[in-house]
Amino acid sequence: MLNFIIESATVNRTMGVDVKLPEGIKMISSAFASCDSLCSVTLSKSVSELSDYAFYYANRLENINFSVGLLKIGNNAFEHCDVLKRVELPEGLKEVGSNVFR
Repeated sequence: MLNFIIESATVNRTMGVDVKLPEGIKMISSAFASCDSLCSVTLSKSVSELSDYAFYYANRLENINFSVGLLKIGNNAFEHCDVLKRVELPEGLKEVGSNVFR
């Protein structure tokens, strides 16, 4: 199996977008930072890490579905995601950075 890291993403900024990440992606860097059209994200089981600022200022993000494979959420990963009101952290999560949901 190939392992991928998402480092950048281009998303249509004029409409709401729901993203379901496929198997094989291991880490998301700041790929979705400042993505103001992102409404919902579903992580696959292969995603083990959300790096610092992964979804920073994704200010329309309402829903994030974590998977049991997630082990680390980096600093400021969801900072300024103001419409994200409720999250359920997966069992097995080992590390949560600072200011994650600030």
